[in-house]
Amino acid sequence: MVSGKHKFTPNHGFTTVVRGLQHRIFYKEKFVVENKKMKVEIKSQTLFCFLYSILFTFFSPFNAIATTEDALNNSNKSFVLKNVAMLPFENLSENPVAKKVIAELVKKELMSKGWVSIVKDNAIEEFLAKRRIRYTGGITRLTAREMGKVLGVDAILVGSINQFSDANARISVAVTARLVGVDGNIIWADTLSYTGNDFVGLLGLGVIKSADVLSLRVVRDIVKDITIDFFITKEAGLNLNPFEIEKVETYPSVAKGGDRVELKVRVLSITNEPDKIKAVVDNNEVSLTKTGNNEYDGFITAPTNEGVYPVAVVAIDQSHASFIFDAAGKIIIDSTPPMVSLTISKKTFAPQRDFVLFTPKMLNLDYIDEWAIEIFDKDKNKVRGDKGYGKLPKGLIWKGETDKLGRVEDGEYTYKFIVKDMAGNETILADTIRVKNNPPAIKVNVEKVENKVLFTFDYNPDEAIKSWKLSILDNDGKPIKTVEGEGGFPPTVEYPVEQGFDITKMSFAVTAKDEADNPFNLAKSIPSALDKKSPLAKANGKGKLAEDF
Repeated sequence: MVSGKHKFTPNHGFTTVVRGLQHRIFYKEKFVVENKKMKVEIKSQTLFCFLYSILFTFFSPFNAIATTEDALNNSNKSFVLKNVAMLPFENLSENPVAKKVIAELVKKELMSKGWVSIVKDNAIEEFLAKRRIRYTGGITRLTAREMGKVLGVDAILVGSINQFSDANARISVAVTARLVGVDGNIIWADTLSYTGNDFVGLLGLGVIKSADVLSLRVVRDIVKDITIDFFITKEAGLNLNPFEIEKVETYPSVAKGGDRVELKVRVLSITNEPDKIKAVVDNNEVSLTKTGNNEYDGFITAPTNEGVYPVAVVAIDQSHASFIFDAAGKIIIDSTPPMVSLTISKKTFAPQRDFVLFTPKMLNLDYIDEWAIEIFDKDKNKVRGDKGYGKLPKGLIWKGETDKLGRVEDGEYTYKFIVKDMAGNETILADTIRVKNNPPAIKVNVEKVENKVLFTFDYNPDEAIKSWKLSILDNDGKPIKTVEGEGGFPPTVEYPVEQGFDITKMSFAVTAKDEADNPFNLAKSIPSALDKKSPLAKANGKGKLAEDF
């Protein structure tokens, strides 16, 4: 068995010494890691675990909050770890039982050391639940300090289960653990990975065939390096802030230039409370008033120019010392109305069998707060409306009903589509739409002039004729001549009567549809349409409704 032990002193302004960062993994080949100060020989099953543990240690959220070298050098008091909060390990394996197995083993091994007092699980779960913390690998300095105060611990143990496999007789367990002080420093870190074949002795004896047994070996070896010679520095000697900014709220979070923006700052007191709190936005400073338990309120006038403005908080203690928290919050200034388009499926429709579809679309990147659609009759009375919040709907359907689920009358209606972004900028799109349930009213005039039959059509342009067709029929009802077109009727349609045709035995049929697809149908004999008393006879057509209308 070969194990590589080494210390890391990061060159990122951090001075925390990571002890016992071990990679005890076995393989047929050797990997040698070298730098100017260190040479480590590792027999590894996979180089990935080695690289993963380095990334896990030095690129975790804790490193961004580690104390500086000067702060550590100024410390003059330290004490032995006594109380530890063990957070649930992140289960990165595909085995759902791994989390419980490893947790129980780690807890048992820590308690067997005697000097470690582990906070009860229910206290930790309550702490995490109140703060809605789910990812324990991302604990921040603020959370670490608060756990130290609320739970009375000296350090926090976090980690992950990287492998936990017993499939196909290939047993492997890999665990990463970190011990973090309540000041946010990484005190100790270790990564260890074993397979069942790592303990094969002479004659092939010693193979571990159970993941539970292998887990005990991994946990026992990883925990044994946490010895009594680990110290953490007392908070008083670290020159850390006596309080932290827990939360900065702005309302609205997105505002128009010149608007009033409310500020609320919540402070977490670690050793004492601040005497004064100020907020700074775009070089404008405002004093906040204490309104409750560790809460301070105030307001500012939003900057004129659009952009994202960080909110800095300045806390002043009773000795007039200032503590600056840069970018503790932010305000977004947006003075541009949202760019929106709205398409409709048709301008005229018959609600008895059809509907109109409104399709909105965002044309720029904006955060929509609310939207509304309103439909008004000719007297400007609202007959129908709807609204929503957040993203625009994919489509809105109107079937001609009112808010009371009645039916609207035929006529012209005005719709308005209103969109507001989170800053209160508003865009309104408006147009008209027509409801038409009745078939078009068309008067067909028939006149015989010499050897021609003339057809003319009287109707209101509002009937909005979409298509039409005129057919001349023989005595058996078969078409002799058909004329048709798109849009409205022409002023006159002439039919020359050929020699030998008996007009008294002929008939005609007229069909048409308006833009709402309401049908018009008229069929008559030509003699019946002619009035002997007048050269111009009129035939009144009545629309016949389709069966499914």
